[in-house]
Amino acid sequence: MIGRSLLSFTLLALTLTTVGCQTEGPTTVELAAGDYGSTFDAAVNELRLADFPLERIDAARGVIATGPKRTAGMLTPWHGEQQSIGQEWQDLINDQARSVRVTFAPVEDAEEVDDLRMSIAPLAMSVESVIWRYAVPGVRLETEAVGLSTLTSDRLLAEGGAYGRAAAPLRLDEPHAAALTGRILARADRRPAERDTSEN
Repeated sequence: MIGRSLLSFTLLALTLTTVGCQTEGPTTVELAAGDYGSTFDAAVNELRLADFPLERIDAARGVIATGPKRTAGMLTPWHGEQQSIGQEWQDLINDQARSVRVTFAPVEDAEEVDDLRMSIAPLAMSVESVIWRYAVPGVRLETEAVGLSTLTSDRLLAEGGAYGRAAAPLRLDEPHAAALTGRILARADRRPAERDTSEN
């Protein structure tokens, strides 16, 4: 009975992790000339309202970067990073965080400038979201019996002051980046610019 329940739970978990992983919407959009200032401010405000720790705000170079923000998936439904039940589940069972980087740059055929605030040309905005996973160095989990899990210590790491959890980038979160791109454009009341592809 216990084995059947465990199997059912495992199948449910695998199903949840594969549901709803489709990316909807772009993560790079072109902005019309003159829209940079309002869109940059909208990106800063959107990240601030989402409780991301802002580490860099550089309007001249067109860079906004955040530190990692942790959530607990289903246990923290007031956060909007997860875009599917599978992501909610993954953030629940793993110690994970997300960091965001928003960059603005001249489009391919636009003239580059030292300060983007002075630019009157169209710019491209790109949004990148990275999932980080935390782990405790030296922990080896036993899958058959939790009580048999082991914890080892590294003397060299301890002497160097390396304690606690270590974070490593896991993968890009395209669904979150796409959703965030849409929210930034909505906050700025902007739509992606449409390039003129007609022949002169």
